[in-house]
Amino acid sequence: SEQSLPVESVLPMETADVQPLIEPKFVDRGPMFVPSRAFFAEMYDQRGLEGVSNDVVSDWVQDQYMKRGRDLDLNLEGSDQRAWDFLNRFEDHVLFEDDDLLVVNKPIHVLSHNSDQEPVGVLEVSRFLRGENLILLHRLDRPTSGVMALAKSKEAFVDVSRQIADKVGSGAKKKYIAILDGAAPSMLPFIADVPLAPEGASKMKVVTPVDDQVGAKTSITYFEPRAVVRSDSGDFKTIMDVQIYTGRTHQIRVVAAQYLNLPISGDYLYGNRASNFFQRMMLHAHSLAIVHPRTGTRMSFVAPIPEDFNTH
Repeated sequence: SEQSLPVESVLPMETADVQPLIEPKFVDRGPMFVPSRAFFAEMYDQRGLEGVSNDVVSDWVQDQYMKRGRDLDLNLEGSDQRAWDFLNRFEDHVLFEDDDLLVVNKPIHVLSHNSDQEPVGVLEVSRFLRGENLILLHRLDRPTSGVMALAKSKEAFVDVSRQIADKVGSGAKKKYIAILDGAAPSMLPFIADVPLAPEGASKMKVVTPVDDQVGAKTSITYFEPRAVVRSDSGDFKTIMDVQIYTGRTHQIRVVAAQYLNLPISGDYLYGNRASNFFQRMMLHAHSLAIVHPRTGTRMSFVAPIPEDFNTH
């Protein structure tokens, strides 16, 4: 069961016994390159091949009924159970929907779309319930909860995808809330501008300089500390607001762990498994702001902060 962090006290930053951070510096790289509409139109066709057909999902649903028998509330645990819960409580997860967009609050441990081992994720459930024309506009890692947007048409996909690519300009704004292991030494907001490169098949790493690393790309992440708390066990946790200006794989996770030396609490890939008080990775995609592709209205979609983030 999920827990909230028992707070003994909120500490003044001066009293935190931590090592100083590397001083992050923002390099003005000028306007960020945003691919053309034709590029995203081609991407739309490629994204349409993602996921599995509704027939496959229907077979999976029938299989779930067979496993549960008459007890449809039977908790089988594991990935199938999480996808099953998402499907059966789908309406509770819908944050916004119209003829162009579907925005949902992704639960933790549900895939953005299917994998070789798991046939059903957010994309498949959404298509099964809302139509096979839906296309993912972006992804969230399996252990991350929060706002996910899908497009219902090619026009909507191209328009919003260009906004997501233009994070530095007037495009989409994606904001996260994270709880990090350790105490940040300052409450001042800062920008971490660091290069990342692949490390094996499923991880990223902080590298320098960019040109000497195969596949290395710059990452720009804004961090704003909100509070430092201490649990009953004496461990420090830092609550951070985070905004990304580039969309690198595992960007927040790897920068927090390897650049700030403050891994996200519960991050099994980059953090300390022994420190996982929460039994989940404490990263939540809190909001997404875009211009509506049809009306031109600026909209902000907010996924409520999960109960296990409530430290007070």
